[in-house]
Amino acid sequence: MPNPPRPASLKRIAEKAGVSAATVSRVLNQRDKGFSVRPEVRQRVLTAAESLNYRPDIVAQSLRQNRSRIVGILARHIPINLPEGVLHGLLSVFDPAGLHLNIYCVPRSKSYQQLPPWRLDGAVAYGVVSPAEIQAVEDAGIPYVSLNGSAGPRGDVILYDDADGMRQALNHLYGLGHRRIAYAHYGGLYAGHCSETARRDAYRTWMEQHGLAPMQGYDRPLPDPPDDYLNQTVRRRGATAIVAYHHFQAVGLLQAAGRANLSVPKDFSLVCFNDDYPVMFLNPALTVLRLPSEEAAAQGARLLLQRIESPDRPRSSIILKEVLVVRDSTGPTGLSQNLNSPGGLK
Repeated sequence: MPNPPRPASLKRIAEKAGVSAATVSRVLNQRDKGFSVRPEVRQRVLTAAESLNYRPDIVAQSLRQNRSRIVGILARHIPINLPEGVLHGLLSVFDPAGLHLNIYCVPRSKSYQQLPPWRLDGAVAYGVVSPAEIQAVEDAGIPYVSLNGSAGPRGDVILYDDADGMRQALNHLYGLGHRRIAYAHYGGLYAGHCSETARRDAYRTWMEQHGLAPMQGYDRPLPDPPDDYLNQTVRRRGATAIVAYHHFQAVGLLQAAGRANLSVPKDFSLVCFNDDYPVMFLNPALTVLRLPSEEAAAQGARLLLQRIESPDRPRSSIILKEVLVVRDSTGPTGLSQNLNSPGGLK
């Protein structure tokens, strides 16, 4: 068998780029600040390194620079509960900065209290329910940013405007003629998350402001499976629309609707939060509140870079607006008159 190609050395890259090994080292290790490395020379080095399939030895770099150049992502249930946009947003910032992402899946029983056994230059925490969960990161003095969750006094925060998202959903349904609108509350792994309170309270407030009574069950977790909930809410109480906390719940409601011979949106309209797979490919495709996860991750990554360079800078908290994406799961009320509800369809 032929011998595998030997790894590219700084000397080989220097020969190909026509520069010194010291210049290659400064460019590849991002230590060219303050040195007169012309942009065209820097690009020549990067092109030569790529053509030779250069891969840095991050362990050796860590020992030389006293930095790991690793950012850890701390989350539960990766990859299921980590939106794809989050990874894209983080990589768009960290990759040009020469930082490497390391996904560390936190055991359920230990929440965020167990850190990786390797050194981190920074951390990205996703979906933290309470500041207590991130205390280990705080105690370790690791710069971090919290995406879609809580943080302690040392962490920056990027959140979504869940209350406004709920109002967008309800305004959309109201405009279609819906008045008996239910909310399918959450109660799973992230019970107690700030989005739970924001969406539930915004639902109750909006309904009351519009002279409508919140439908029974809005403040209790949606049962799994949701068949009995759907029968009680749509058939017995006459709900013509449901807003679901999570897209997983919406998928479950669609399946339950099929088992109950209910049609969406003919018998009830359905809206959910999160524009994640597979909501756009379902039949009907789900109307959603799209969370700007890629934008949030990119902003969070930039904040983390600033925190790494300036650990004592003031704490930042950013709230991003959600976007209503209308698809086939919502339609005008009154499409079906065949449901058995005491009050009829209103």
